[in-house]
This record gives sequence, structure tokens and C-alpha cells, in this order.
Amino acid sequence: MALTVIGCAPQMLGSGSRDLIPGQKISVPNQLPDEMTPLSEVQVLSRAGLAVLLVMELPVQTFDVRTEMPMVVDVSDHWARNEVLISVELGLMPVFSNHRFQPDQPVTRGEMAQVLSKVMAMNRVGLVQYNISSELPADLPRSHLYYPAVRRVLEAGVMELDSAGRFSVADDVSGMQALSYLQETRRLLKSGEGFR
Repeated sequence: MALTVIGCAPQMLGSGSRDLIPGQKISVPNQLPDEMTPLSEVQVLSRAGLAVLLVMELPVQTFDVRTEMPMVVDVSDHWARNEVLISVELGLMPVFSNHRFQPDQPVTRGEMAQVLSKVMAMNRVGLVQYNISSELPADLPRSHLYYPAVRRVLEAGVMELDSAGRFSVADDVSGMQALSYLQETRRLLKSGEGFR
């Protein structure tokens, strides 16, 4: 049995109210929390905000639950606790090596690409809609941690380059940008297109 740490008190999976069981229906909120309303005013989306949008916008009920839940120690009193834990339990977002989710940390374009790329891979979506030059993105070497994820989201048409061919992995993502990327990803998931 896996161990989840919420705050400072350990909680065994299977004994708490937030634990997912394969086949269990996930409770998806039907409206944005006050902290994200209106979404158009969220200029810098937090990791918690991304977790909320992932749970609301993607068909999370169809995703597989992880067999082992990583420890999470910094969301016990957070307004997006449930959505953060769902996104971690489904493997959509990572927990850092210090067992922290860092819910208030801004989401960068690089992290957004990594999350969306993982969602596509988990659902076997790898449709190449756009052939991107091997020289692009102009600002990201092939050795960069985010390079494979960035290439995948660019080729799928989920995210874009600027007019100079830059991806700008360190730039923050707004709430509306994230919503747009997630809606495009959801469209790809619904299309049922597999790898080619």
C-alpha cells in the first residue's frame, strides 16, 4: 500500500477521502473556484490552477490511476487540494523530489508543454499535424529537458512558436492560454487519433 503525506500527518492510501480506486468516478467541479474567477484575469497561472483546469477540461474519468501515489506534503490546506491530488494520482502533474507540489508556483510554457505531452502520450495521441523544421524552436537546443515535449505539442498543433520561431520555455502561462491549450488537447483526445 502506498503512503500519502498531506501536511505533516501521513495518510495511507485506501483510508482517506481523496484516494482514487481504479474504476472509481472522479468528482469533477462544474465551475472554477473563486481564486480563478474570472479566468481572463489570471495573468499568471499557478500549478494549482493548472491542476484545476486539467481536471475540469480533460476526460479524467478515462485516465488510469497510478498504482503508487507519491507523497505530497504542501497542499493540505490549499484551495485546490482535491484537484492537485487528482492530477498527481492520475500522473498528469509531477511532485518534486522534496515531496512538494508547489501549488502556487507559476506554470511556464515549458512545464505546460511537458504536462500536455504527457497527457497525449498517456492517451496514445501523437498525431503529427504540422511538420516543424528541425531547426525549430530557434531558442531551444535538442539537449534541453523540455525539447521532446515542446516538439510533440508543436507538431500536434497544441502550442505555437512566436513569429521569430521561439518557444520561450521560461515564459509564464495565463489562465486563458492554458484553457486554449487544454481545449485543443481535448479535441485531439476525442478525435481518437493514435501515433503515426
